[in-house]
Amino acid sequence: KPSKETIDVTYQVYSNKGWLPNVVNLKDYAGLYGKAVQGVYASLSKGKIRYRTHINNRWLPWVTDRQDYAGILGTNIDGLQMELIGLPGYSIKYRTYVGGRWLPWVLDLQDYAGLYGKVIEGIQVQVIKK
Repeated sequence: KPSKETIDVTYQVYSNKGWLPNVVNLKDYAGLYGKAVQGVYASLSKGKIRYRTHINNRWLPWVTDRQDYAGILGTNIDGLQMELIGLPGYSIKYRTYVGGRWLPWVLDLQDYAGLYGKVIEGIQVQVIKK
């Protein structure tokens, strides 16, 4: 059985009044410690990724790939959810940096990443084989 190919996720965040550079997989994190994330973009090397952000006690609509960004610029994000589309055999794993520490990894839609009411300052994302 051939080994499955690696799928790269490229993502970036809006923080400190601008879009920060793209990050691929876990080579770095997207964000700035001490600054709130207000928008998220993500895309895959193969397949589609769907994601949404939580602000002001509500989830914003889902966005797919880079058709749009998730968030409202000028408003701090306190939750993130991500899922893969059309990629059986793979999962998306993501986590957020909140209150001076990295929170536990979240897999697919089992939970959300973040803490309601607490500013997200960084995110990390990775596609893994199931």
